[in-house]
Amino acid sequence: MVMTTTKEGYRYIVTARDDLTRAAEARALKNCNSSALRKFFWEQIYCRYGTIGYVVTDNGPEVKGAFTELMDKLNIPRVFISTYNKTANGSSRKGKFHFKRSYYQVLQSPN
Repeated sequence: MVMTTTKEGYRYIVTARDDLTRAAEARALKNCNSSALRKFFWEQIYCRYGTIGYVVTDNGPEVKGAFTELMDKLNIPRVFISTYNKTANGSSRKGKFHFKRSYYQVLQSPN
């Protein structure tokens, strides 16, 4: 999501939401590109939550490149939705992409 540029140069916000628990993660970004998404996903999603069942994204240019390479490397299936299709996007409209963890993983978590 585009926002007003801050003094530090942050201009974008990326968000992700777990469909199972509705837990949300967000980060301000200076650049909206695949490398920034890759870093966000690796640090705040994969390293924090572990195994991911699948990731839902739009077909934006920032999803291609390094982010797609990370999904392929981690063997995480992706579901692509139309950028401006409100019906297909459903609740993901509030966040740029969302992910789903397995029920087994959530049951095993200490929280």
